[in-house]
Amino acid sequence: MRRIDRRLLALALVLLLLLARYPVRALRESLREASIEHRVVLDEYRRLKGQMESNLEALARYRGVMEELSKVGLLLVEDKISFLQAVQEVASKYKLRNVSVTPSQDRPDLMEVDVTFEGDYYNCLRALGEWTSAKYLFVVKSASLRAMGDASPGYVSCQVRLFSSLRR
Repeated sequence: MRRIDRRLLALALVLLLLLARYPVRALRESLREASIEHRVVLDEYRRLKGQMESNLEALARYRGVMEELSKVGLLLVEDKISFLQAVQEVASKYKLRNVSVTPSQDRPDLMEVDVTFEGDYYNCLRALGEWTSAKYLFVVKSASLRAMGDASPGYVSCQVRLFSSLRR
């Protein structure tokens, strides 16, 4: 009887080992899939972390530039309407005629316009000077003055391209 018990015990042990092998294989496969998924998530985490660090560096640079601009006293224009109003105010102040303001580039962070007008030579120069030294940060990208001819001595037509970064 003892011999039968040993055989049964050995048979049971072999069966147990064979049956235990399948769950181990399934666990091993699940572990391999989890490992692959972990690598993918880790790679995505590293990519996003790098992107976040880059964005934080850009934000720090932006804040530094804004701080420097505030020390100088220059301001960024709040929005496109404010930019156009500031351009128009200078044109009105110097009694410029036939003022036409046409956007030449439309980006959310930048406003660029072509301004054409006519007026007294010195008033046109004063307007250009005020645009470049205004409290807002305007940049004159190009400017051209042309005499209007003998019919209007001292008057010129002017075309100016101005741009400014907009505060976001």
